[in-house]
Amino acid sequence: MTQPTDLAASERRAAAIVSRFTPSSNGSPKGVAAPPARPADAASPRPGQTSERPPWRVLRFALAFAALLVAAYGATIKSYTLLTIEALIGTATLSVGGLLGFLFGIPRTTRRNVDSTPTADGHRDTVAAPYEPSNNLEQVADWLTKILVGVGLVELGTLGGALAKVGDQVAKAVTPTPTGTAIVTEVVVITFATLGFLASFLWTRIYYGGIQARADNDIVNWVASKLEDQETRIDRADKVAQKLASGKLIPGGSAGPVAPSMTTTMATPATGTVTVTAEQPMPTSESEIPFPDLPKDLRQQLDRFLLTGVKWDDDTVVDIFGAHPSSDKGRTLTAEITAQYEKALVIRLVVERHDGAPMGDTVIFLLHPTFRARARVVPVEGDDRADLEIYCTAWFTVAAIADDGQTVLAFDLRNVPGVPDWFKRG
Repeated sequence: MTQPTDLAASERRAAAIVSRFTPSSNGSPKGVAAPPARPADAASPRPGQTSERPPWRVLRFALAFAALLVAAYGATIKSYTLLTIEALIGTATLSVGGLLGFLFGIPRTTRRNVDSTPTADGHRDTVAAPYEPSNNLEQVADWLTKILVGVGLVELGTLGGALAKVGDQVAKAVTPTPTGTAIVTEVVVITFATLGFLASFLWTRIYYGGIQARADNDIVNWVASKLEDQETRIDRADKVAQKLASGKLIPGGSAGPVAPSMTTTMATPATGTVTVTAEQPMPTSESEIPFPDLPKDLRQQLDRFLLTGVKWDDDTVVDIFGAHPSSDKGRTLTAEITAQYEKALVIRLVVERHDGAPMGDTVIFLLHPTFRARARVVPVEGDDRADLEIYCTAWFTVAAIADDGQTVLAFDLRNVPGVPDWFKRG
């Protein structure tokens, strides 16, 4: 029913990827002072809400006017072929100008670092954030803009000749050649390239930076929340490991059937002798806690339970003690999950009084034989409550003997609220 697992091992492996970057309540990185929150009425307005609006209307008017002039020229010379060629050239140069405007307008991303705690000499080690947005496009844009500016300045004298060649090529493509074809073509190239550049540059500078920042911030916050959750799981694993080391949390034993070999007789002040199997001796602290006086038939069942060998697939408590309710005589046995791992649960077992006379001094919790200490004597606290935490990887029925054997309760761990399916199938 249960098997040993290095509790913290799987969780600690994730510690290598956990950064000190965790979100604060306002989404700022841990160790980085968050900017003071501004009231809603002080928030920066969008460009469309300011008095200095981008000249979109001017650009739209200029683009429409240029297209109208080209159409009027085509209608005047009555050449739909030339009109189509000029439209294609205008679309191409508009696209090229837009691409250049986008590359020139891409904002530069600032890489954020997270300062760790100060060292002994007062210095602070700088730790890189766990997620940094890609700046490849920024680098490419930076290289291209520098190359284009440099080449453009060097070859500035030849640009006019190159533009004239484009006009001549268009003029040769149409027969007969209408008057002014080369000049119109050159004007189309200059006009549409300029409008495309300006529109794309302004849009990139005004809107693209905000879009990129919001997208990167969403990803950073998501990564940070995952890392914070991972740190929480590791802290929980550390606490469970400490409980295991101190004996406050009871781990399960090895999985699979184990045949009982030799037996050991252990004396207890209250009941004489208790026989347990040699392959799973009770801890020293366990042997120092005496079992309370129990009715004879219940005592015999307990001795048989302690003597029974380990059988992984058996529900030993039910086989020996039979079926019992989880609530009886004003006492209730409950269970809840306090920690969940990939293939193991930490479950807290609680016996408490909700009616009737006060409980006795101790409660005996009966676990599966795969536990090294299958019977645990837990003192009753002042509020008539006894609890025990166990670490297990599969279900079994746990029993609790209270009131010096007058009350026997049982609880099937498959009925624990929120228990996963793999635990029920174990």
